[in-house]
Amino acid sequence: NMITVQEELDHVRHYLVIQSFRFKNKFRYEIEAQDEVLQCQTIKLILQPIVENALYHGIEMMPDEGFISIQAELKDDLVIIRIRDNGLRMTHETMKVLLTGGSKSMHGSGVGVRNVNERIELYYGRDYGLSFESEIEEGTTVTLIFPALAAGEGNPGHEEDETSV
Repeated sequence: NMITVQEELDHVRHYLVIQSFRFKNKFRYEIEAQDEVLQCQTIKLILQPIVENALYHGIEMMPDEGFISIQAELKDDLVIIRIRDNGLRMTHETMKVLLTGGSKSMHGSGVGVRNVNERIELYYGRDYGLSFESEIEEGTTVTLIFPALAAGEGNPGHEEDETSV
């Protein structure tokens, strides 16, 4: 299920509008993208689980207003999407568990984030996927990296067999 980065950003924007009502405007958000990246292809539903994680684990328990920033850019034939929040910091242990599986948190299992990473690796190859940075009083940044593909380009993670019918 491939869609454009523009469509994926629109989907997560709609999700954030709904969540802002649910959270009673406890957070603000911004979405920025270079024009060049908008028509690149991406796997469907890779941003919502990351944003959901930021809301439930980073922002929900904050006494102050939360902020989520989503930035998408094209750099050296790579799509780079960064999701930053000013929420509570994640420990290195939590970041590891999110990518490899393990214990469950009080709000969920982390399956959504792990699923996103696995789907990116399966489709594009093990050189691509998610990375995390988290600092006390600064929040967390999740970076998604995958090859830039225009509409109709093949799957770079799997070589096509031209002899098959």
